[in-house]
Amino acid sequence: MRLRFCVLCLLTLLCQFASYALDWTLAAEAFNYVQVREISASEKKAAEELPLLILEQISENLVRLPSEKELEERSLASLRSERIALFLQLSAAVQERDSIVISGASGFTFQSKLNSAEKKISDIEKKLEQNLAKTKALSSQKISSVKAESLQLRESLFVLPQEAIGLSPQSQTYQNAVSKAGINGLITADIRVYGNYASVTASLTVFPGATVVGTVTEVGSLSDIVTLAERLAESLIPYVTNSLPVELHFKITPSECASNMRVAIDGIMYDEGDAEQLVNAGIHNVEVSCEGYVTKRFSYSFSESPVYDIRVNLLPLQEIEVDLSLKKSLLADDQSLAFYTSDLLQKTTKDGRVHLMLGGQNSLGQIVRLNEDGSVSDQTAFFLIPQQLQVSGQQLSLETKTENAASLIDTRRIWTYRAYSALLVSLPFTFLCWGNYASARNAYLAGSLNSLETVYAWNVATYVTLGISAACTVFFIIELVRYLRAADSVIPAEVRALPPSVEEH
Repeated sequence: MRLRFCVLCLLTLLCQFASYALDWTLAAEAFNYVQVREISASEKKAAEELPLLILEQISENLVRLPSEKELEERSLASLRSERIALFLQLSAAVQERDSIVISGASGFTFQSKLNSAEKKISDIEKKLEQNLAKTKALSSQKISSVKAESLQLRESLFVLPQEAIGLSPQSQTYQNAVSKAGINGLITADIRVYGNYASVTASLTVFPGATVVGTVTEVGSLSDIVTLAERLAESLIPYVTNSLPVELHFKITPSECASNMRVAIDGIMYDEGDAEQLVNAGIHNVEVSCEGYVTKRFSYSFSESPVYDIRVNLLPLQEIEVDLSLKKSLLADDQSLAFYTSDLLQKTTKDGRVHLMLGGQNSLGQIVRLNEDGSVSDQTAFFLIPQQLQVSGQQLSLETKTENAASLIDTRRIWTYRAYSALLVSLPFTFLCWGNYASARNAYLAGSLNSLETVYAWNVATYVTLGISAACTVFFIIELVRYLRAADSVIPAEVRALPPSVEEH
Protein backbone atom coordinates (compact mmCIF):
# COMPACT_ATOMS: atom_id res chain seq x y z
CA MET A 1 0.00 0.00 0.00
CA ARG A 2 2.77 2.46 0.91
CA LEU A 3 4.63 1.63 -2.30
CA ARG A 4 1.51 2.41 -4.32
CA PHE A 5 1.12 5.78 -2.60
CA CYS A 6 4.81 6.65 -3.14
CA VAL A 7 4.61 5.80 -6.84
CA LEU A 8 1.43 7.83 -7.20
CA CYS A 9 3.06 10.81 -5.48
CA LEU A 10 6.11 10.59 -7.72
CA LEU A 11 4.02 10.41 -10.90
CA THR A 12 1.94 13.39 -9.79
CA LEU A 13 5.04 15.50 -9.23
CA LEU A 14 6.65 14.44 -12.51
CA CYS A 15 3.54 15.24 -14.51
CA GLN A 16 3.45 18.74 -13.07
CA PHE A 17 7.17 19.43 -13.36
CA ALA A 18 7.21 18.27 -16.98
CA SER A 19 5.69 21.58 -18.07
CA TYR A 20 7.94 23.78 -15.94
CA ALA A 21 11.21 23.07 -17.72
CA LEU A 22 13.51 25.83 -18.95
CA ASP A 23 11.95 25.51 -22.41
CA TRP A 24 8.49 26.83 -23.21
CA THR A 25 6.67 24.26 -25.34
CA LEU A 26 4.09 25.40 -27.89
CA ALA A 27 1.61 22.94 -29.39
CA ALA A 28 -1.62 22.96 -31.35
CA GLU A 29 -4.63 20.72 -31.65
CA ALA A 30 -6.81 20.05 -34.68
CA PHE A 31 -9.08 23.00 -35.37
CA ASN A 32 -12.83 22.73 -34.84
CA TYR A 33 -15.71 23.51 -37.23
CA VAL A 34 -18.42 25.29 -35.26
CA GLN A 35 -21.17 25.01 -37.86
CA VAL A 36 -23.49 22.04 -37.60
CA ARG A 37 -23.14 20.53 -41.05
CA GLU A 38 -21.44 17.69 -42.87
CA ILE A 39 -17.67 18.16 -43.02
CA SER A 40 -16.02 17.08 -46.26
CA ALA A 41 -12.79 15.08 -46.34
CA SER A 42 -10.84 18.08 -47.68
CA GLU A 43 -12.17 20.33 -44.92
CA LYS A 44 -11.25 17.75 -42.27
CA LYS A 45 -7.74 17.53 -43.73
CA ALA A 46 -7.44 21.33 -43.70
CA ALA A 47 -8.42 21.43 -40.01
CA GLU A 48 -5.52 19.06 -39.26
CA GLU A 49 -2.92 20.62 -41.57
CA LEU A 50 -3.60 24.28 -40.74
CA PRO A 51 -2.35 24.14 -37.11
CA LEU A 52 0.80 22.28 -38.20
CA LEU A 53 1.46 24.91 -40.88
CA ILE A 54 1.07 27.64 -38.26
CA LEU A 55 3.68 25.95 -36.06
CA GLU A 56 6.02 25.68 -39.06
CA GLN A 57 5.81 29.44 -39.56
CA ILE A 58 6.83 30.11 -35.94
CA SER A 59 10.59 29.98 -35.50
CA GLU A 60 12.08 27.90 -32.66
CA ASN A 61 14.71 30.63 -32.23
CA LEU A 62 12.10 32.83 -30.56
CA VAL A 63 12.01 33.27 -26.80
CA ARG A 64 9.06 33.89 -24.52
CA LEU A 65 9.00 36.35 -21.65
CA PRO A 66 6.50 34.85 -19.18
CA SER A 67 4.14 37.25 -17.43
CA GLU A 68 3.91 37.57 -13.65
CA LYS A 69 0.45 35.99 -13.79
CA GLU A 70 1.85 33.01 -15.70
CA LEU A 71 4.67 32.52 -13.19
CA GLU A 72 2.18 32.82 -10.33
CA GLU A 73 -0.03 30.14 -11.90
CA ARG A 74 3.00 27.86 -12.24
CA SER A 75 3.89 28.35 -8.59
CA LEU A 76 0.30 27.71 -7.51
CA ALA A 77 0.14 24.55 -9.62
CA SER A 78 3.45 23.36 -8.16
CA LEU A 79 2.23 23.99 -4.61
CA ARG A 80 -1.07 22.27 -5.40
CA SER A 81 0.82 19.24 -6.69
CA GLU A 82 2.93 19.21 -3.54
CA ARG A 83 -0.21 19.38 -1.35
CA ILE A 84 -1.76 16.43 -3.17
CA ALA A 85 1.42 14.40 -2.69
CA LEU A 86 1.61 15.35 0.99
CA PHE A 87 -2.04 14.43 1.52
CA LEU A 88 -1.44 11.01 -0.02
CA GLN A 89 1.55 10.57 2.29
CA LEU A 90 -0.60 11.67 5.25
CA SER A 91 -3.29 9.16 4.32
CA ALA A 92 -0.74 6.34 4.18
CA ALA A 93 0.83 7.44 7.48
CA VAL A 94 -2.55 7.58 9.26
CA GLN A 95 -3.47 4.11 7.98
CA GLU A 96 -0.12 2.80 9.19
CA ARG A 97 -0.69 4.35 12.63
CA ASP A 98 -4.21 2.92 12.84
CA SER A 99 -2.96 -0.55 11.93
CA ILE A 100 -0.44 -0.33 14.77
CA VAL A 101 -3.14 0.73 17.24
CA ILE A 102 -5.61 -2.01 16.33
CA SER A 103 -2.94 -4.70 16.29
CA GLY A 104 -3.46 -5.14 20.03
CA ALA A 105 0.26 -5.25 20.77
CA SER A 106 1.83 -3.70 23.85
CA GLY A 107 5.17 -3.07 25.41
CA PHE A 108 8.24 -1.12 24.38
CA THR A 109 8.24 -2.18 20.71
CA PHE A 110 4.59 -1.20 20.30
CA GLN A 111 5.16 2.23 21.87
CA SER A 112 8.25 2.82 19.74
CA LYS A 113 6.38 2.04 16.51
CA LEU A 114 3.44 4.21 17.59
CA ASN A 115 5.71 7.17 18.43
CA SER A 116 7.46 6.82 15.07
CA ALA A 117 4.13 6.81 13.22
CA GLU A 118 2.89 9.84 15.18
CA LYS A 119 6.11 11.72 14.40
CA LYS A 120 5.76 10.95 10.69
CA ILE A 121 2.17 12.28 10.73
CA SER A 122 3.29 15.40 12.58
CA ASP A 123 6.08 16.08 10.05
CA ILE A 124 3.70 15.74 7.11
CA GLU A 125 1.15 18.04 8.75
CA LYS A 126 3.87 20.67 9.30
CA LYS A 127 4.80 20.48 5.62
CA LEU A 128 1.14 20.90 4.69
CA GLU A 129 0.88 23.97 6.92
CA GLN A 130 4.00 25.46 5.33
CA ASN A 131 2.61 24.76 1.87
CA LEU A 132 -0.69 26.49 2.68
CA ALA A 133 1.20 29.46 4.12
CA LYS A 134 3.26 29.77 0.92
CA THR A 135 0.09 29.58 -1.16
CA LYS A 136 -1.56 32.32 0.89
CA ALA A 137 1.50 34.58 0.71
CA LEU A 138 2.09 34.03 -3.00
CA SER A 139 -0.55 36.53 -4.12
CA SER A 140 1.11 39.34 -2.15
CA GLN A 141 4.61 38.63 -3.45
CA LYS A 142 6.05 40.50 -6.40
CA ILE A 143 8.37 38.77 -8.83
CA SER A 144 11.65 40.68 -8.93
CA SER A 145 12.96 39.39 -12.26
CA VAL A 146 11.64 37.39 -15.18
CA LYS A 147 13.93 35.29 -17.38
CA ALA A 148 13.23 34.62 -21.03
CA GLU A 149 12.50 30.99 -21.95
CA SER A 150 13.47 29.24 -25.17
CA LEU A 151 10.60 28.30 -27.44
CA GLN A 152 10.17 24.64 -28.39
CA LEU A 153 7.60 23.52 -30.95
CA ARG A 154 5.69 20.25 -30.73
CA GLU A 155 5.92 18.51 -34.11
CA SER A 156 2.63 16.61 -33.89
CA LEU A 157 -0.90 17.67 -33.05
CA PHE A 158 -1.97 17.41 -29.42
CA VAL A 159 -4.84 14.97 -28.95
CA LEU A 160 -6.92 15.18 -25.80
CA PRO A 161 -7.37 11.93 -23.86
CA GLN A 162 -10.85 10.47 -23.83
CA GLU A 163 -11.65 11.68 -20.30
CA ALA A 164 -10.92 15.33 -21.23
CA ILE A 165 -12.88 15.51 -24.51
CA GLY A 166 -15.78 17.94 -24.26
CA LEU A 167 -14.50 19.57 -21.07
CA SER A 168 -13.61 23.23 -20.70
CA PRO A 169 -9.89 24.15 -20.73
CA GLN A 170 -10.45 25.58 -17.25
CA SER A 171 -11.36 22.14 -15.88
CA GLN A 172 -8.72 20.37 -13.82
CA THR A 173 -8.91 17.23 -15.97
CA TYR A 174 -8.20 19.23 -19.13
CA GLN A 175 -5.30 21.12 -17.52
CA ASN A 176 -3.79 17.92 -16.13
CA ALA A 177 -3.86 16.37 -19.62
CA VAL A 178 -2.05 19.37 -21.11
CA SER A 179 0.50 19.51 -18.29
CA LYS A 180 1.14 15.78 -18.54
CA ALA A 181 2.03 16.30 -22.23
CA GLY A 182 4.57 18.95 -21.22
CA ILE A 183 2.73 21.75 -23.04
CA ASN A 184 2.91 25.38 -21.88
CA GLY A 185 1.01 27.03 -24.72
CA LEU A 186 -1.80 25.49 -26.81
CA ILE A 187 -3.19 26.92 -30.05
CA THR A 188 -6.88 26.17 -30.64
CA ALA A 189 -9.22 27.58 -33.27
CA ASP A 190 -12.81 27.64 -34.50
CA ILE A 191 -13.51 27.57 -38.24
CA ARG A 192 -16.59 28.93 -40.02
CA VAL A 193 -16.98 28.14 -43.71
CA TYR A 194 -19.11 29.92 -46.30
CA GLY A 195 -18.54 28.80 -49.86
CA ASN A 196 -14.82 28.41 -50.54
CA TYR A 197 -13.81 30.88 -47.84
CA ALA A 198 -13.26 30.34 -44.15
CA SER A 199 -12.99 32.52 -41.07
CA VAL A 200 -10.50 31.13 -38.56
CA THR A 201 -10.49 32.43 -34.99
CA ALA A 202 -7.36 31.14 -33.26
CA SER A 203 -6.52 31.49 -29.58
CA LEU A 204 -3.37 30.92 -27.57
CA THR A 205 -4.02 29.43 -24.12
CA VAL A 206 -1.22 29.33 -21.53
CA PHE A 207 -1.01 26.51 -18.98
CA PRO A 208 -1.21 26.02 -16.06
CA GLY A 209 -4.15 28.29 -15.40
CA ALA A 210 -5.77 27.95 -18.86
CA THR A 211 -5.38 31.69 -19.49
CA VAL A 212 -6.24 32.88 -23.00
CA VAL A 213 -3.52 35.44 -23.75
CA GLY A 214 -4.51 36.27 -27.31
CA THR A 215 -7.14 35.70 -29.98
CA VAL A 216 -6.83 36.52 -33.68
CA THR A 217 -9.21 36.14 -36.62
CA GLU A 218 -8.23 35.73 -40.26
CA VAL A 219 -10.23 35.10 -43.43
CA GLY A 220 -8.87 33.15 -46.36
CA SER A 221 -9.47 30.46 -48.92
CA LEU A 222 -9.37 26.80 -47.93
CA SER A 223 -7.63 26.12 -51.24
CA ASP A 224 -4.66 28.22 -50.05
CA ILE A 225 -4.21 27.27 -46.41
CA VAL A 226 -0.46 28.03 -46.55
CA THR A 227 -1.11 31.76 -46.93
CA LEU A 228 -3.83 31.57 -44.28
CA ALA A 229 -1.40 29.87 -41.89
CA GLU A 230 1.29 32.50 -42.53
CA ARG A 231 -1.09 35.33 -41.64
CA LEU A 232 -2.36 33.58 -38.51
CA ALA A 233 1.19 32.80 -37.36
CA GLU A 234 2.25 36.41 -37.93
CA SER A 235 -0.63 37.60 -35.74
CA LEU A 236 -0.02 34.99 -33.01
CA ILE A 237 3.75 35.50 -32.65
CA PRO A 238 3.45 38.63 -30.41
CA TYR A 239 1.27 36.62 -28.02
CA VAL A 240 3.69 33.67 -28.14
CA THR A 241 6.73 35.79 -27.30
CA ASN A 242 4.78 38.05 -24.90
CA SER A 243 7.16 40.87 -25.75
CA LEU A 244 7.26 43.91 -27.98
CA PRO A 245 9.07 43.63 -31.33
CA VAL A 246 12.76 44.49 -31.34
CA GLU A 247 14.12 47.35 -33.44
CA LEU A 248 17.41 46.76 -35.26
CA HIS A 249 19.28 49.87 -36.42
CA PHE A 250 22.16 49.09 -38.79
CA LYS A 251 25.04 51.54 -39.10
CA ILE A 252 27.31 50.52 -41.96
CA THR A 253 30.83 51.69 -42.71
CA PRO A 254 32.28 52.76 -45.09
CA SER A 255 29.68 55.40 -45.84
CA GLU A 256 29.40 54.49 -49.55
CA CYS A 257 27.82 51.17 -48.50
CA ALA A 258 25.04 52.77 -46.47
CA SER A 259 22.80 53.43 -49.48
CA ASN A 260 23.19 50.14 -51.35
CA MET A 261 23.74 47.61 -48.56
CA ARG A 262 21.37 44.66 -48.19
CA VAL A 263 20.25 43.06 -44.93
CA ALA A 264 18.97 39.48 -44.70
CA ILE A 265 17.47 38.20 -41.44
CA ASP A 266 16.76 34.48 -41.12
CA GLY A 267 17.11 34.12 -44.89
CA ILE A 268 14.64 36.92 -45.71
CA MET A 269 16.25 39.64 -47.86
CA TYR A 270 15.05 43.18 -47.17
CA ASP A 271 15.05 46.22 -49.45
CA GLU A 272 18.34 47.75 -50.48
CA GLY A 273 19.48 50.54 -48.18
CA ASP A 274 16.86 49.75 -45.51
CA ALA A 275 18.89 50.20 -42.31
CA GLU A 276 16.02 49.76 -39.81
CA GLN A 277 14.25 46.46 -39.30
CA LEU A 278 11.58 45.24 -36.89
CA VAL A 279 11.87 41.62 -35.70
CA ASN A 280 10.44 39.48 -32.93
CA ALA A 281 12.53 38.91 -29.83
CA GLY A 282 14.74 35.85 -30.11
CA ILE A 283 17.80 34.45 -31.84
CA HIS A 284 18.21 35.64 -35.43
CA ASN A 285 20.73 34.97 -38.17
CA VAL A 286 21.80 38.27 -39.73
CA GLU A 287 23.64 38.79 -43.01
CA VAL A 288 24.87 42.21 -44.19
CA SER A 289 26.13 42.48 -47.76
CA CYS A 290 27.20 45.12 -50.23
CA GLU A 291 28.46 44.72 -53.78
CA GLY A 292 32.24 44.75 -53.84
CA TYR A 293 32.59 44.05 -50.11
CA VAL A 294 32.95 40.93 -47.98
CA THR A 295 29.60 39.74 -46.58
CA LYS A 296 29.31 39.72 -42.78
CA ARG A 297 27.23 37.03 -41.07
CA PHE A 298 26.41 36.57 -37.39
CA SER A 299 23.80 35.22 -35.00
CA TYR A 300 22.61 36.95 -31.83
CA SER A 301 19.85 36.70 -29.24
CA PHE A 302 17.89 39.94 -29.54
CA SER A 303 15.82 39.64 -26.38
CA GLU A 304 17.33 41.83 -23.66
CA SER A 305 16.56 45.27 -25.10
CA PRO A 306 13.83 46.81 -27.29
CA VAL A 307 16.38 48.61 -29.52
CA TYR A 308 19.74 47.44 -30.88
CA ASP A 309 22.33 49.55 -32.69
CA ILE A 310 24.36 47.26 -34.92
CA ARG A 311 27.61 48.69 -36.30
CA VAL A 312 29.08 46.73 -39.20
CA ASN A 313 32.41 47.52 -40.85
CA LEU A 314 32.50 45.95 -44.32
CA LEU A 315 35.89 45.20 -45.84
CA PRO A 316 36.57 45.55 -49.58
CA LEU A 317 36.37 42.28 -51.48
CA GLN A 318 39.75 41.42 -52.93
CA GLU A 319 40.07 39.13 -55.92
CA ILE A 320 43.10 37.02 -55.03
CA GLU A 321 44.11 34.15 -57.31
CA VAL A 322 45.76 31.12 -55.73
CA ASP A 323 46.69 27.69 -57.06
CA LEU A 324 45.92 24.71 -54.86
CA SER A 325 47.94 21.53 -55.50
CA LEU A 326 46.35 18.26 -54.42
CA LYS A 327 48.05 15.17 -53.07
CA LYS A 328 47.73 12.03 -55.18
CA SER A 329 45.75 10.35 -52.40
CA LEU A 330 42.94 12.84 -52.98
CA LEU A 331 42.68 12.19 -56.71
CA ALA A 332 40.59 9.38 -58.17
CA ASP A 333 40.29 8.18 -61.75
CA ASP A 334 36.62 7.36 -61.57
CA GLN A 335 35.39 10.44 -59.74
CA SER A 336 35.93 14.16 -60.17
CA LEU A 337 36.01 16.81 -57.46
CA ALA A 338 34.09 20.04 -56.92
CA PHE A 339 35.49 22.83 -54.76
CA TYR A 340 33.55 25.44 -52.80
CA THR A 341 34.80 28.24 -50.57
CA SER A 342 32.97 30.91 -48.60
CA ASP A 343 34.32 33.63 -50.94
CA LEU A 344 34.42 31.60 -54.16
CA LEU A 345 34.18 33.61 -57.39
CA GLN A 346 35.06 30.85 -59.86
CA LYS A 347 36.56 27.39 -59.83
CA THR A 348 38.39 25.21 -62.34
CA THR A 349 40.17 21.88 -62.02
CA LYS A 350 43.03 20.54 -64.15
CA ASP A 351 45.72 17.92 -63.54
CA GLY A 352 45.40 17.90 -59.80
CA ARG A 353 45.42 21.68 -59.51
CA VAL A 354 42.59 23.94 -58.47
CA HIS A 355 42.52 27.59 -59.43
CA LEU A 356 40.60 29.60 -56.81
CA MET A 357 39.72 33.26 -56.52
CA LEU A 358 39.39 34.31 -52.88
CA GLY A 359 38.27 37.44 -51.06
CA GLY A 360 41.27 38.12 -48.84
CA GLN A 361 39.67 36.78 -45.65
CA ASN A 362 39.93 33.45 -43.86
CA SER A 363 38.16 31.07 -46.24
CA LEU A 364 36.55 27.79 -45.26
CA GLY A 365 36.41 25.49 -48.25
CA GLN A 366 34.75 22.19 -48.99
CA ILE A 367 35.73 19.42 -51.38
CA VAL A 368 32.86 17.33 -52.70
CA ARG A 369 33.46 14.14 -54.68
CA LEU A 370 31.13 13.81 -57.66
CA ASN A 371 29.53 10.64 -58.96
CA GLU A 372 29.86 9.51 -62.57
CA ASP A 373 26.59 11.20 -63.50
CA GLY A 374 27.79 14.49 -62.02
CA SER A 375 25.65 14.30 -58.90
CA VAL A 376 27.10 15.15 -55.51
CA SER A 377 28.16 12.21 -53.35
CA ASP A 378 28.39 12.08 -49.57
CA GLN A 379 32.21 12.00 -49.70
CA THR A 380 33.37 15.44 -48.53
CA ALA A 381 36.28 17.16 -46.83
CA PHE A 382 36.81 20.64 -45.41
CA PHE A 383 39.89 22.83 -45.65
CA LEU A 384 40.89 26.26 -44.36
CA ILE A 385 42.88 28.88 -46.26
CA PRO A 386 44.15 31.43 -43.70
CA GLN A 387 44.16 35.11 -44.59
CA GLN A 388 47.97 35.35 -44.45
CA LEU A 389 48.31 32.76 -47.23
CA GLN A 390 45.95 34.56 -49.57
CA VAL A 391 48.49 36.27 -51.80
CA SER A 392 48.03 36.52 -55.56
CA GLY A 393 49.98 33.80 -57.33
CA GLN A 394 50.56 31.86 -54.12
CA GLN A 395 51.17 28.12 -54.53
CA LEU A 396 49.31 26.13 -51.88
CA SER A 397 49.26 22.43 -51.04
CA LEU A 398 46.42 20.44 -49.50
CA GLU A 399 46.65 16.97 -48.00
CA THR A 400 43.33 15.49 -46.90
CA LYS A 401 40.85 12.83 -47.94
CA THR A 402 37.16 12.86 -48.72
CA GLU A 403 34.85 10.72 -46.64
CA ASN A 404 31.36 10.57 -45.22
CA ALA A 405 32.24 11.98 -41.80
CA ALA A 406 28.78 11.45 -40.28
CA SER A 407 28.67 7.79 -41.30
CA LEU A 408 32.25 7.25 -40.17
CA ILE A 409 31.58 8.77 -36.73
CA ASP A 410 28.41 6.68 -36.30
CA THR A 411 30.28 3.50 -37.26
CA ARG A 412 33.18 4.17 -34.91
CA ARG A 413 30.77 5.09 -32.07
CA ILE A 414 28.87 1.82 -32.52
CA TRP A 415 32.10 -0.19 -32.42
CA THR A 416 33.21 1.73 -29.31
CA TYR A 417 29.94 0.79 -27.60
CA ARG A 418 30.42 -2.83 -28.65
CA ALA A 419 33.96 -2.93 -27.27
CA TYR A 420 32.82 -1.33 -24.01
CA SER A 421 29.93 -3.80 -23.72
CA ALA A 422 32.31 -6.73 -24.31
CA LEU A 423 34.59 -5.43 -21.56
CA LEU A 424 31.69 -5.10 -19.11
CA VAL A 425 30.42 -8.60 -19.94
CA SER A 426 33.87 -10.14 -19.40
CA LEU A 427 34.51 -8.58 -15.98
CA PRO A 428 31.93 -10.57 -13.92
CA PHE A 429 33.39 -13.89 -15.17
CA THR A 430 36.90 -12.66 -14.37
CA PHE A 431 35.95 -11.67 -10.84
CA LEU A 432 33.99 -14.92 -10.38
CA CYS A 433 36.93 -17.11 -11.42
CA TRP A 434 39.39 -15.01 -9.45
CA GLY A 435 37.25 -15.21 -6.32
CA ASN A 436 36.69 -18.96 -6.66
CA TYR A 437 40.41 -19.51 -7.20
CA ALA A 438 41.26 -17.50 -4.08
CA SER A 439 38.60 -19.37 -2.10
CA ALA A 440 39.79 -22.79 -3.33
CA ARG A 441 43.44 -21.91 -2.67
CA ASN A 442 42.71 -20.73 0.87
CA ALA A 443 40.58 -23.81 1.52
CA TYR A 444 43.35 -26.09 0.25
CA LEU A 445 45.96 -24.36 2.43
CA ALA A 446 43.62 -24.59 5.42
CA GLY A 447 43.12 -28.30 4.81
CA SER A 448 39.39 -28.15 4.19
CA LEU A 449 39.84 -28.97 0.48
CA ASN A 450 41.80 -32.04 -0.58
CA SER A 451 41.54 -31.64 -4.38
CA LEU A 452 44.55 -29.82 -5.81
CA GLU A 453 43.07 -30.23 -9.29
CA THR A 454 40.19 -27.94 -8.31
CA VAL A 455 42.67 -25.22 -7.33
CA TYR A 456 44.55 -25.66 -10.63
CA ALA A 457 41.30 -25.59 -12.62
CA TRP A 458 40.21 -22.30 -11.07
CA ASN A 459 43.73 -20.94 -11.54
CA VAL A 460 43.60 -21.71 -15.26
CA ALA A 461 40.09 -20.25 -15.52
CA THR A 462 41.33 -17.09 -13.79
CA TYR A 463 44.18 -16.62 -16.27
CA VAL A 464 41.87 -17.29 -19.22
CA THR A 465 39.24 -14.79 -18.08
CA LEU A 466 41.94 -12.24 -17.19
CA GLY A 467 43.31 -12.64 -20.71
CA ILE A 468 39.87 -12.16 -22.22
CA SER A 469 39.26 -9.04 -20.10
CA ALA A 470 42.69 -7.68 -21.03
CA ALA A 471 41.94 -8.28 -24.72
CA CYS A 472 38.57 -6.55 -24.34
CA THR A 473 40.29 -3.62 -22.62
CA VAL A 474 42.77 -3.27 -25.49
CA PHE A 475 39.89 -3.61 -27.97
CA PHE A 476 37.97 -0.85 -26.18
CA ILE A 477 40.99 1.50 -26.06
CA ILE A 478 41.68 0.98 -29.78
CA GLU A 479 38.05 1.63 -30.72
CA LEU A 480 37.91 4.69 -28.44
CA VAL A 481 41.00 6.15 -30.15
CA ARG A 482 39.50 5.40 -33.58
CA TYR A 483 36.25 7.07 -32.53
CA LEU A 484 38.08 10.19 -31.31
CA ARG A 485 40.07 10.34 -34.55
CA ALA A 486 36.84 10.01 -36.54
CA ALA A 487 35.31 12.85 -34.52
CA ASP A 488 38.37 14.97 -35.35
CA SER A 489 37.92 14.28 -39.07
CA VAL A 490 35.38 17.10 -39.34
CA ILE A 491 38.06 19.65 -38.38
CA PRO A 492 39.13 21.48 -41.56
CA ALA A 493 42.56 20.59 -42.93
CA GLU A 494 44.85 23.62 -43.16
CA VAL A 495 46.67 24.23 -46.42
CA ARG A 496 50.37 25.03 -46.47
CA ALA A 497 52.35 27.36 -48.69
CA LEU A 498 54.81 26.05 -51.29
CA PRO A 499 57.83 27.80 -52.74
CA PRO A 500 57.06 29.09 -56.26
CA SER A 501 59.34 26.47 -57.84
CA VAL A 502 57.81 23.47 -56.07
CA GLU A 503 54.94 21.50 -57.60
CA GLU A 504 53.20 18.68 -55.76
CA HIS A 505 50.92 16.05 -57.23
